Amino acid sequence: KDLDMIHILYGNDIKSKTLHIKKQIENASVVRIPANHLSSEMLFSYSEQNSLFGDEFVIILENPISESEIVFDKEVLERLKDSSTLFIILEDDLLADEVKKYKKYCEVVEKFELEKMTKKEMNPFVIANLFGSRDKIGAWSMYRKLVEKGETAEPIAGMLFWKVKSMLVSGSDKFKDSELKEQSSELVDIYHKGHLGVLDMDIALEQFILKHL
Repeated sequence: KDLDMIHILYGNDIKSKTLHIKKQIENASVVRIPANHLSSEMLFSYSEQNSLFGDEFVIILENPISESEIVFDKEVLERLKDSSTLFIILEDDLLADEVKKYKKYCEVVEKFELEKMTKKEMNPFVIANLFGSRDKIGAWSMYRKLVEKGETAEPIAGMLFWKVKSMLVSGSDKFKDSELKEQSSELVDIYHKGHLGVLDMDIALEQFILKHL
């Protein structure tokens, strides 16, 4: 095998990450594993797995470095690197030292970062603050105003995701950690399914706001 079978994609541009993944999963059996479901045994099992029918495997790991209990040390990285299975690691962010560490073992380590939003008449940051305050009427009303002003669901979803992750790190007196983790996963799901055309992101995001406040 000539290629290292690990791709690490990090940053907040979920759309670009999804496009990268789509290019890798053609004619492949795909398994997606969130950090809270991942174990060392599972990881090593997939690294040794070969399909009986000869098709390729792509294992997508969601925030395994930052959120799982697995330590991605030299032994683990060597096992994944030498596997015939492609592992795609998705992270919200990585430190410069971490990027340097993983580059030695990966075919791809790439940052996908959205450009900062330009100032508009109505600032989408406002809805993030309203959501963080658990102001259901205010957040929903602001969402409707933003949509009516021509704002798309994508940057609003990104803003809400940023707020939820910030509250997970710093703590919140309005939400339990379990609620924030559920919200984070659901926002990622809405984003992916919206881009795949499985759901209408505008409607799904409005339902998300009403459901969680």
